[in-house]
Amino acid sequence: MERKKRTKKSEISRLKPLNIDDLLQSDDCFGKAWDPQHRLCSVCADVDICGVVFQEKVVIPKKKNFDLSLPLDLLDFKKVDWAKISKLVSQYQNEGEPMTYEELMRYVKDLAHIKDPFMIKLFIEKSLKPNKLKCTDNGEIFIDA
Repeated sequence: MERKKRTKKSEISRLKPLNIDDLLQSDDCFGKAWDPQHRLCSVCADVDICGVVFQEKVVIPKKKNFDLSLPLDLLDFKKVDWAKISKLVSQYQNEGEPMTYEELMRYVKDLAHIKDPFMIKLFIEKSLKPNKLKCTDNGEIFIDA
């Protein structure tokens, strides 16, 4: 996306709600790359409205998707589906070979795309009991009845 300054100021009534979709054009940076310190943004005629559009289209959706209830290190673990893990543990139990802690760590690591073994262990330890799973002393995972 190339930055292009606008030479004419858009005519917008400040008494009506702003329809952002009418202002957006696919060929310019308007509302997508707002930076008032950039040399082209600082001389653009629509820099103020661009900032409002940027807030609506970029900043606010990011904040809505950002979950502050978890520590930042654990945000990637939202991809881990404990219902699937419980089914997998149940399948292992039915076959007579319980799932090992190492297998569970590998599975969680693949789902969350996290390489830090300490964080994976911390997450698993925090999540086993609420998901009705139990780890024995020899590292086998069972469904806690």
